[in-house]
Amino acid sequence: MQEFEPGVGSGNILLVDDESTVLETSSMMLELLGFSVTGHTSPQSALDSLKDCTPIDVIFTDLDMPEMNGREFANAVRAISADIPVIVVSGYVLDEEDWKPDFDGILMKPFRVQDLKDKVDEFLAKKDH
Repeated sequence: MQEFEPGVGSGNILLVDDESTVLETSSMMLELLGFSVTGHTSPQSALDSLKDCTPIDVIFTDLDMPEMNGREFANAVRAISADIPVIVVSGYVLDEEDWKPDFDGILMKPFRVQDLKDKVDEFLAKKDH
């Protein structure tokens, strides 16, 4: 089992998932790692918060949501800020050509804390360069 260092992350993460238990669990994982997390079960409320909140470093979104799917959400994010990486979180097996046009990365469900940390670190490192 791989160990992780709690509380060493820094950055603002936006999570969007219509399933509140998934949202709460993912939020707790990221907060345990030291990240500041804003979570929404509604893609529209997440978009509204993007306009009014602390700058976001990375966004994780579910793919299959009733109000607005992850692709529509990612495109709406791009209209607000093209610089924020949007990562799709999905339990579906997606080939790169399936997700690449709309998202900057993919995180497969189920995932471990270390998987989440690695994905955030990957995009924060890109942002710093």
